[in-house]
Amino acid sequence: MGNCEDENATPVKGESNTTVNQGPGDDTAVVVCNIFCFYGDTIVKVLENKKLKEKHISEIKKGELVQTYNGKELIFTKVKENIKNKGLFTFYEIKCKNENLDTKSISITWNHKMIIYNKSKKEIKLKCANEVKIGDIFRTKYGFFEVFEINKKIMNDCYELAAENGTVLANDIFVTTVYLNRNHSNKNCQKIIDSAKIPIDILN
Repeated sequence: MGNCEDENATPVKGESNTTVNQGPGDDTAVVVCNIFCFYGDTIVKVLENKKLKEKHISEIKKGELVQTYNGKELIFTKVKENIKNKGLFTFYEIKCKNENLDTKSISITWNHKMIIYNKSKKEIKLKCANEVKIGDIFRTKYGFFEVFEINKKIMNDCYELAAENGTVLANDIFVTTVYLNRNHSNKNCQKIIDSAKIPIDILN
């Protein structure tokens, strides 16, 4: 499962809704890496007045219904919270493609748990974004896509979106909305997979 070691903390100015260390008499806070976040321009699909609408994660409110996947079909899950964290954060921009060379990409913080598929072994694992490798397989709204490029970037602000069933389709990529620290065991990770309704038989 990997140990998800902490990335270097990133200095930020101003407010932050996460844990910070702050020196006496200094308004410069340092983010402690205990959050999972999406970049604000990430697209999710929302059910609004019985119609499907695209929104940036930065626009999503508590209680809205966002599209996800339960292993067999597209469904909607309710947003429990969406917290904005201000400052500079380390993001991993992960790009993936299918056999037709259609591409998808997503930018998430290093410790965001990604859903990785192994078709040959019929396994599903969770990896922190900084553990994802070229060749790893994501599930998207349009089938399986393979990771072909990963870029590390420093960008402004991030959003902790949490959904009731633990998953969301973000930029059409099936991802968790959970954070697991390095002390969580494989057993804990399996509980997340089970609670997020990700059946192994979808790999058949």
